[in-house]
Amino acid sequence: MSGIKDEDFVSHNIAPLINITAGKWFSKELALQAGYKGPYYNAIADDKKHHYYFLYGEGLMNINSLFPDYDPAAFWCLLLHAGAGYYYSQDYKRPNICANFGISNYLLLTNRLKGFLDVSAIVGWDIYQGDEDILPGVTMGISYSF
Repeated sequence: MSGIKDEDFVSHNIAPLINITAGKWFSKELALQAGYKGPYYNAIADDKKHHYYFLYGEGLMNINSLFPDYDPAAFWCLLLHAGAGYYYSQDYKRPNICANFGISNYLLLTNRLKGFLDVSAIVGWDIYQGDEDILPGVTMGISYSF
């Protein structure tokens, strides 16, 4: 969904979101990852698809690891992530540097596979409305550990 105002949250605003990431854990608490988000969003102003891409890097913090009885092999894991990246709108034809913030919930399926739900947002200035803009997103998928 696009927007930060109440009138922006309407059913025809919903569009698919692809989020592809790769990262590395440096400790049980912290990791870095790089990713891609896209391909388009729908806006309330018109009925066309607004294509964009967002290439980003961010840090991840494992919230579970802050507790003394943390088990790395636990069934459930909660992560906070924040970073910045290169946003390009095919409509505006100009680049923008934006922030990315979110929270992810991981469930252990096997030793290498985890199912996840991620709620995040791209935050920037003038990425589609001419002022402060937020592109919230929810992705579900599978994470594979090499």
